[in-house]
Amino acid sequence: LVKGKRVCDLGAGLGLGGIGAALAGAQEVMLYDNEGIALDCARRSVERNGLMLYAPQDNFGDLPATPFVEVEKMDWCDQRFKPREKFDMLVACDVLYQDAAVDPICSLVTRLVRPGGIFLLADPPERTPKNRKRFLETVGAEMISTTKTKINYCGDACELLIIKFKMPSSFK
Repeated sequence: LVKGKRVCDLGAGLGLGGIGAALAGAQEVMLYDNEGIALDCARRSVERNGLMLYAPQDNFGDLPATPFVEVEKMDWCDQRFKPREKFDMLVACDVLYQDAAVDPICSLVTRLVRPGGIFLLADPPERTPKNRKRFLETVGAEMISTTKTKINYCGDACELLIIKFKMPSSFK
């Protein structure tokens, strides 16, 4: 799913999704979050997992054999934000949790994912169905698959809905 791809982890927190993508063979990974402490922890996790931490001033010429991960602060409500390049895949967990988050996320997804790219969203299944529906209607993405799974989080059994969207070949 991610091998050789450019992957972005939006609202990365500690970077679990993006680090997993890098370990699964993504060519390059960007971790975006707005919390400085979380990004510091993400940088440490990248290094502890034996991945190359990329800084914008680095110049590799040809891409390195080891996947590299970049960690950057970003506020998803900042409409002026523009990524350097679009990604093949965007992963995000629990980003549509508030009604007010839907419009900024819709705008951001169209700026981050290349047309025809993939958006993989993990969400608590019962918490935000109306926000997921609004996201689909606004962006025009195609829902490819949904998987409901149980996870253990801090000793509690939780359900997680994983949705794979294919972005339209052109955005509205």
